[in-house]
Amino acid sequence: MIVNDDDDIANLFAAALQSDGFKVDISDNAALAIEKIKSNPDEFSLILIDRTSQQELDFPKLVKAISDRMKVILASAFAFNEPEIAKSDYDMILQLPVTMSKLVTTVRGVLYSDV
Repeated sequence: MIVNDDDDIANLFAAALQSDGFKVDISDNAALAIEKIKSNPDEFSLILIDRTSQQELDFPKLVKAISDRMKVILASAFAFNEPEIAKSDYDMILQLPVTMSKLVTTVRGVLYSDV
């Protein structure tokens, strides 16, 4: 699932992931995304969310409380250092801007490795 309040970015990311074979759902609201994940937890393996779409929610903790197998990637233009990343509940922080190739590679890496 892609959670992003910018439709253009969400659709661009979705197109890149779908062209690589991923099934993608899009939400522009983090609270509604959490409800959708709760109602169908087996439908979701990875959530890609941007910083501004979280609406003050502790999004990764909420997702992990639903299923600890789900991965959460934060896509952000804000700079992060290694200690911040290590202390976060995200499985990965993807620095924006990003190429679509890097997006797909990152999603595959998080899904199919023990990150």
